Amino acid sequence: MDLTYLKTLLGFVSNRTHDTTTSILAYWEVLEYFQELSFPQASKSGLPEDEVRVRYVRSEDELKYFIYAPYRDADSFCLYVGGVPKYDLLSELYRLIPADKDNERFRKLLEKNKSVSVLYTIDLSPSGEYIEGSFQLSPYIWAISCLIHDREVDEEWLEELLEDGNDFFMTIEDEEGIEFFSLLRQKTVELLDRLRIRSLFTVNDGFRRNDLERVCARALKSDDKDLSISFYAKDLSRVRKSLLDKRPNRLLVNYINAPLMSGGNRQSICSIENYRKWLGPERYPLGRWPSEFSPALMQQMAINIALAEENAGGCGIFSVNGPPGTGKTTLLKDIIAEYVVRRARLLADLNQPDDAFTETPLLVKSLEAGKSQKTFGLQTGRGLADYGILVTSCNNTAVENITFELPETSKLPTAEAMSKAGHSLVFSEGKDLFFGDLASNMLNGNTDPGKHTKQAWGLISARLGKGDNIRSFSEMVLRPFVSKMSPKRDNEKVMREFKNRFPSFDIAQQEFLKQYRIVERLRRSVSCNEEVFRMADEKMQSSNPLKNAEFDKAREELFYQALVLHGSFVINSYKWRCNLYSLLAFWDNKYMPEEKELIFSHVLNSLFFLVPVVSTTFASVQKMLEYMGREQLGLLIVDEAGQAAPQCAVGALWRAKKAIIVGDPKQVEPVVTTDETLMTLYQKKCGIVSLSSYLSKSHSVQGFADLINRYGSWIGETWVGCPLVVHRRCINPMFSISNRVSYDDTMILGMKDAVKDEEKSQLLLDHSLWIDVPGKKGTSAKGNNDHYVAEQGEVCLRLILAWMGKHREKEDTRKLYVISPFTTVVKGIKAAVKAVLNTEEYSGLKGKFKGWETANCGTVHKFQGKEAEEVIFLLGCQPSSTGAIGWVNSNILNVAVTRAKKRVYFIGDYEVWSRQNRNFSPEIICFSEEDTGLQRIHFSELPDFGEIEAMEETPDLEFPGAEDSQVEYLLEEDEIDPETTEPEDRKQDIRPIPRYSFLTGPEYHHRYRVIYSHPYQLIFEVLMTDPTETLPDLPVSFYRKLSDSPSLWMCLIYPVALDFPAQELENEFDQVIDWYNSL
Repeated sequence: MDLTYLKTLLGFVSNRTHDTTTSILAYWEVLEYFQELSFPQASKSGLPEDEVRVRYVRSEDELKYFIYAPYRDADSFCLYVGGVPKYDLLSELYRLIPADKDNERFRKLLEKNKSVSVLYTIDLSPSGEYIEGSFQLSPYIWAISCLIHDREVDEEWLEELLEDGNDFFMTIEDEEGIEFFSLLRQKTVELLDRLRIRSLFTVNDGFRRNDLERVCARALKSDDKDLSISFYAKDLSRVRKSLLDKRPNRLLVNYINAPLMSGGNRQSICSIENYRKWLGPERYPLGRWPSEFSPALMQQMAINIALAEENAGGCGIFSVNGPPGTGKTTLLKDIIAEYVVRRARLLADLNQPDDAFTETPLLVKSLEAGKSQKTFGLQTGRGLADYGILVTSCNNTAVENITFELPETSKLPTAEAMSKAGHSLVFSEGKDLFFGDLASNMLNGNTDPGKHTKQAWGLISARLGKGDNIRSFSEMVLRPFVSKMSPKRDNEKVMREFKNRFPSFDIAQQEFLKQYRIVERLRRSVSCNEEVFRMADEKMQSSNPLKNAEFDKAREELFYQALVLHGSFVINSYKWRCNLYSLLAFWDNKYMPEEKELIFSHVLNSLFFLVPVVSTTFASVQKMLEYMGREQLGLLIVDEAGQAAPQCAVGALWRAKKAIIVGDPKQVEPVVTTDETLMTLYQKKCGIVSLSSYLSKSHSVQGFADLINRYGSWIGETWVGCPLVVHRRCINPMFSISNRVSYDDTMILGMKDAVKDEEKSQLLLDHSLWIDVPGKKGTSAKGNNDHYVAEQGEVCLRLILAWMGKHREKEDTRKLYVISPFTTVVKGIKAAVKAVLNTEEYSGLKGKFKGWETANCGTVHKFQGKEAEEVIFLLGCQPSSTGAIGWVNSNILNVAVTRAKKRVYFIGDYEVWSRQNRNFSPEIICFSEEDTGLQRIHFSELPDFGEIEAMEETPDLEFPGAEDSQVEYLLEEDEIDPETTEPEDRKQDIRPIPRYSFLTGPEYHHRYRVIYSHPYQLIFEVLMTDPTETLPDLPVSFYRKLSDSPSLWMCLIYPVALDFPAQELENEFDQVIDWYNSL
């Protein structure tokens, strides 16, 4: 993609004959390379050596000391090499653009840009060896070089540079006598030469800036690469090229051109005429997710339109505008149930299960040990590949929330609730309805039912995406399934019991069709309650005109029968099982690229028969679906779409036949890290300044989908997709603040606006408050954009400690969030909480709330999609911080207050905020003396919370063989974080450290790291010399952390049964075992 091509392509505003779709893709593709990486911040001074994660190093000896330091837990080490001053690069680009009236403004922006960008990175192993393939050149610097020299911005040249860099570092061992840092400098010079930018930084052949010789080392606990090419660039390039060569994807073309469409066919969905059109019985889906409640009116409208073939004017995308607490997940559940039913209807027409596939294999692959693997294609024309569902989001929490909620038994209504509603009890009796045992493996991260704390009713969804998730899914779900279906003689009983869970395929077909006909008959016989359309709007919006218990019960039963038919299909189809084996072999990388491209869409679409919904983040789509092509995926659901930049969804949309976009443009906006100065210079150099419709950083996937959605509504001057308007999370004042600041008072509170009497004692204060902490007049804002105000932090800390004292015996420690608009304020309050818990006065709280500040304090981005009983909104800012105060927009305020279900506590200078930011004006932040109103008090009026009763502390315990020792604290089994489970069933990973005398002194020691994955990931480190003794199997697991002195042992004892494989240890450690056994 050369610049001449881009200039012609991107001039389409004046010449509409050019392909606008490919031009915008080209623009987004280049922007993806403008993601800059800065040097990481060095670890704080004074930390123990094993806690230092980042250090700047000036010599090989310093690097060795950092890498080989005893006790440091790291899987690898990343070296950041060469600091390239951005000012020099951008100034050169600025010099090449045509002069205009804006040049002076750009020059001032450049003068402020004094930061440096990393040139390249490499990874080293714990033994100091280069890790093959880890060399990464900064795509940011590479892309700027291309622009400066009018060179083609093409990933092929970048791949060539990456390959050459890898070859260079792979030959280091052959360069005897050459100091490692000299090689790093040599590579820096070579890269600057090849990028043709060396002259910008040199004088008389010497570096003009010390930045270019900068080297930073960082200890890593994962194999993530900071400087890898964008998660989206390759997909954008692939899609752009496919659109040039083939018939364009209608869904994607409509989406990309959304900002240019006139919107002349829009219909406001909020009218009685449209209610009658879309809420007739014939519009209701035949399948229904089990629930004792009916969807509210606009929820049902969204479900019905999304499932209609003519939705959104036939563009293939339908968007739902879901403000906080309006039931987006509830809506998606009914859509998922209907998709399962629709595919089951196709299965019911088959003569036998294998008729779903091609008669002959697409591929017969020879694997190891003389085995061959057959892969069959799904029959085209039957539509069986149209009903797989992929859920995506840029927000990992959103993906996990919906994926883990769908199969969990506790998320279903209780039998009592279903009985009262007159609905089927089949989903509420704790049964394993659809491979629930496999789903429970996945929810709990292990395959031992005796250790499961969460139970699943069915394998309805699974989290895929990144490699770790896929490996975990394979080990927890697919391989156990394969094992139970094995025809080996010693497995006959297991296989027979597994298959007997489901009826034969023909019986399952008959039962499904019988229930299908019942639902169809009921749908023809029921009618809407016209009284609903004559109600006042507030009451009407909370109602459903087709609330019929018999009809709902029958639809739930049909969903169940559809799952049974799916289960019988996968149990009885030989060809489906062949495709499952092929999928496992695919993920084990046993196929060539051309073979992967041939089979992947068929094996993934086969997986949807076993797992109807799979999920991934946008960042993993490019890798996970690399071998899936245009329109080979059924339905794409995008959740929290308001947070994602438009280009993030391109790859997923290109692969999908239909898409449902769910989100809210009035909440957290996309985080765009592209350098704004560079973006502007790029647009000017390429002559695309007129492309104003695509230049805003606030554009989102949700916004683009809303623009092309025929059915929606207006919120002020903003057109949004089909709106959900009944809010059921927060009482007032949170609801009313949100409704005023973001939704033009169009929302309706669908719950009682009060706190139950039995709940009041659990809350910190009797009312929601604005706690006024006036700033000091004449006080200037701190440097470095630090907006933390110590006086406000002290008030916040009082509330936190009082809340901890109130909840010190409670199991749930996540009922209070501390949210701030500013990262510096979050950093300040985290430090304050951590410091006070380390004092003797509050040491009793430390065991219970250790790490609380990390999980419960953050900016709004951290808490999107989450909720708590109470929220502290810590504003920060001195009166002089006018710019920072004005920066806090309505989206931030909206997200912050709607995280709180019962109480919100603002802490800040009310006069300053109400005067300098209209979102905090009296029209939005209204004070009231009512029970659910917001009251304003001076911080001195806060009640005296009294002293916090000391908690019983765990006593220090001594054991032999150490000068100083203690048991840090004890954990009960249910307190262990399941997120620490090791996804792979690795028994051990032993890595000896090279013997360097400057590390361990005259007596050489080895460090061994042993990871046990069952039932929790544990790290067990031992310093030893000449090991001769054997550690017996233990009924307990140890975590031992050695600090600077090997004589200081920190031992964390987990009371969970675990058999350790024998490891050779010193006699000294046997004394520890004896000590423990004597307790």
